[in-house]
Amino acid sequence: MFTGRYVSPAELIAYQMGWVRRLIKWYECGKRGERMSMPGDGFSSWRYTEMAIYFYEKYWFDGGKQQDAEFERMYYSCAGNC
Repeated sequence: MFTGRYVSPAELIAYQMGWVRRLIKWYECGKRGERMSMPGDGFSSWRYTEMAIYFYEKYWFDGGKQQDAEFERMYYSCAGNC
């Protein structure tokens, strides 16, 4: 988990997964003509450090296979919408 000094490969992937999810949400809202909540997920401003920690905690899994499976779901979700 995030230590503040070292970011692991799993955390880097979790960070990217957080942004992918966020972009998919924004895109879907835009397609429906809805107003997008930015940055979203309870954040009222662009606090990147706090958002990074949120992504680390939400998308970090105990095993690489779990993270790979979630990443694959995101990929196919994006591919189906774009």
